[in-house]
Amino acid sequence: MPNVKAVIIRRNSSPIVRIMTTPKSVNVLQEGLRASDSMTMMLSGEHAVQQGDEVYYIQDILDVSSLKAIWNFYGGFRDESGYEHDDVYTAPHTMPNCVASTLVSSVSQIDWSHKGYYKFNINASSNDGVQIEKKFKNNDTDAATKVPVIDMSGDFDMIFQFKTTNATDGQTLFDNYDHATSSGTGLKIVINPTSTNITITADDGTTETIMVAGSITTLNTVTFVRIRRQGGVFKLYLDGVEKTLTNNTNAGNLNSNQNIHFFKEYNESTSAYIANTGWRGVPIQFRFYNTVLLNDEVTKLRVSKPVNTTMKFGGRVWKVEDKGSSKKLSCSSFAKELLGTHITSNTFGGTPLDTNIGSVSPGSRSYNRYYQIGRASCRERV
Repeated sequence: MPNVKAVIIRRNSSPIVRIMTTPKSVNVLQEGLRASDSMTMMLSGEHAVQQGDEVYYIQDILDVSSLKAIWNFYGGFRDESGYEHDDVYTAPHTMPNCVASTLVSSVSQIDWSHKGYYKFNINASSNDGVQIEKKFKNNDTDAATKVPVIDMSGDFDMIFQFKTTNATDGQTLFDNYDHATSSGTGLKIVINPTSTNITITADDGTTETIMVAGSITTLNTVTFVRIRRQGGVFKLYLDGVEKTLTNNTNAGNLNSNQNIHFFKEYNESTSAYIANTGWRGVPIQFRFYNTVLLNDEVTKLRVSKPVNTTMKFGGRVWKVEDKGSSKKLSCSSFAKELLGTHITSNTFGGTPLDTNIGSVSPGSRSYNRYYQIGRASCRERV
């Protein structure tokens, strides 16, 4: 993993940010696959940190200020951006039917750079896709005013890395197209391996724009696709190379209030997935930024060592070892105190609160909802 970009440390029950820095090293102990339960961190000795301070960070290859969603497909469909665009599921510890029961492990199943990484095959040809719960800014529930966190009203950048294993055209990779209204607002991305192209459908409720990028080989090869919109103009890049995109302009508001669907097109009017639109392959990562990335940032994403998880941590310092020139912090995450708590972007800007732990009911995140690894833990050096 790359270095932690920034760490926020503040005094308990005080909203004042005491430290915002980059640590020398971080060692995270993950219990299960959902939460980081404890960690140690080395900071320079001049920092005034004490027992009881709160610690927060999100770690990624790039700066995370404009990152609104990221799925690394590590054991499930968890959004690791802090906004919790997670999959909609009917019961804990279950996996959607489109997910294969065995993991991808060999070079022939994916490629050499991703060999051994925790990934799985998707087959949505005859199975449903995966529904992702859409979140809205400030938790607004008013249908007339709410704005999605994944905001497609202005400029944005989308990153898709995947391997398609079925030669059939018409495979939906990403669907946020609103079929419940006559306007049809939204965005849809379709992979066509036989025709060697990718189709983007963008609709602002008035104008439907169908864009096609040709000469794109996606079958049985790991594909890194970037789709960006800047000033209303769409561009598509394949493995860092811009491809010609027909009818590439739609400057309208593409936001809808409908949930997102991966791997198959969903019809909100009938509450069912549409036949013959399912995708088959290995998802590696999807990202959404509410700004346009610099080209060198995208290159860094494309060539960097793959990661399974984007590390998030929120907890409290329980031990400080002063070594003179440095300080070693031992921290316990809030997951141990509040099993029903999610660490979101709001955590960074809010006021710390003292919570009566006994009044909090257990949450469903105490274990990974898909795979449990028993008492074994995964230690990762970052």
